[in-house]
Amino acid sequence: MESVLKQWLSFILYIIPSGLLIFFIKNYWQDKQHQKIIMNGIRSQLKNSIMRNYYEFAEKGYIYTDAMECIESMYQSYHELGGNGFITKKVEFLRNLPNIKIEKEK
Repeated sequence: MESVLKQWLSFILYIIPSGLLIFFIKNYWQDKQHQKIIMNGIRSQLKNSIMRNYYEFAEKGYIYTDAMECIESMYQSYHELGGNGFITKKVEFLRNLPNIKIEKEK
C-alpha cells in the first residue's frame, strides 16, 4: 500500500509541474503572437498616416513645421517597429520641402 502511495505521489509531483510548464509556455507564445499582431497593426496605421501627409504636402509643395514634427515622430515609431525603406524615401522627400510656420491664433 505504501509503495502504491509513493508511486501516485511521485506521479502527481511530476504531472503538476509539467502541466504548469506547458501552460506558461503556451500563454507566453500566445502573448508573443498577439503582441506581433498589435505591432503590425500600429505600424500599418503609422504608414497610412505618413502616406496621407505625404500626398497632401507633396501636392501643396510645402509643409507646415508642426506637421513635419508630427511626421518625424510617427516615422521614428514606424522605424522602431521595423518599418521599411519605402516610407523613409517619402519622409526624406517631406524633409526637403519648404517649411512654413503657422502663426498661433490669439
